[in-house]
Amino acid sequence: MNIVILGAPGAGKTTAATHLSTALSMAYLSGDLERDSLARPFGFSSTRAENIYARGGALAYGRYVAQFDELMIWGWLSQHSNSVIDTAGGYLITAAHRVDMLLQSSALLVLIHPHLSDLDDWLHRMRADRGESVDDWWRRGGRQWQLTTVRAADELAKDSRIIVVTEAYGDGLLSEVIARRETD
Repeated sequence: MNIVILGAPGAGKTTAATHLSTALSMAYLSGDLERDSLARPFGFSSTRAENIYARGGALAYGRYVAQFDELMIWGWLSQHSNSVIDTAGGYLITAAHRVDMLLQSSALLVLIHPHLSDLDDWLHRMRADRGESVDDWWRRGGRQWQLTTVRAADELAKDSRIIVVTEAYGDGLLSEVIARRETD
């Protein structure tokens, strides 16, 4: 079984994915770490991504990256059977058809969706994790991207086929929920 971790930027996908892969003795696959090498055969270029960001900001960058992340994740799902997949950046959740296709696969979907009161809370959370560099991203469309991905996550959270985690996955709760789900 593969587990696909979804969520908005800064939600905690990487923390949850690394914790789960360790707790469940599963391989860890990261979109952020492996995008350059795995998506290059499909036409991805980190230089082009940087240029798109420089010209069009976070929204344009997100749209560009999403198409390659989708290909990369489908490749992983077809080649791996015991992995935790960190979707990175929240790009996949912005298109309902992508999530619907994932739901039709044999993967278990986990949505990391902390309840934060407003977008400023997201910015503070991301700044604490990534430093001041997030401020430029925020000003160049990141705020709008965050709003888009949080709204998409709100909609996904209503789907009973998706495990929704709002916080506190570091204590082993998420791995217990997944283990129970596998035996049901």
